Amino acid sequence: MILNRPLLISLLLISNLIKAQTSLQGLGGNPIYFIDSVRVSSNEVMKADPAKVTLLTVVSREEASEKFGEEAKDGIVYVETVNFVKRRYWDYFRAKRNDSKPISKIDNYQNLQFILNEKPLQDIDIGKLHIVNDETLEEFKIINKKELKKKYKVKDRDYGIEIKTK
Repeated sequence: MILNRPLLISLLLISNLIKAQTSLQGLGGNPIYFIDSVRVSSNEVMKADPAKVTLLTVVSREEASEKFGEEAKDGIVYVETVNFVKRRYWDYFRAKRNDSKPISKIDNYQNLQFILNEKPLQDIDIGKLHIVNDETLEEFKIINKKELKKKYKVKDRDYGIEIKTK
């Protein structure tokens, strides 16, 4: 289950809220936590800066136990930060690109504007990229600063990635 940002912020700001709502979230009293694919303690999750978190995924007790065994019997909570998601999708599109020439000019994914189905994504919305995968990706295109400014009114980035999904 993927949770939206306002709910995520609430979960991170209110200590032990996840444990208090175990029946709602399908978690037991002691889930396993990950931040950007690194296993962490529940204390570290509660210390996470909500402004840097863009995606929270909860894996229920049953599903977690099936996939990861007894250790995950109380469920799993994955927290992903803005930079982690940007880097993951930057790597994804670089791997998908047949002609790497335009991409090789881009030396930093922080200088990119992700555009999903004709809507520029702000950092707060970057978690929306979770819908992009090999099955849903229809096409993508690298655009330069001039086109980015003209078409999307984005002035502070040098390149954009227009992403179209099914």
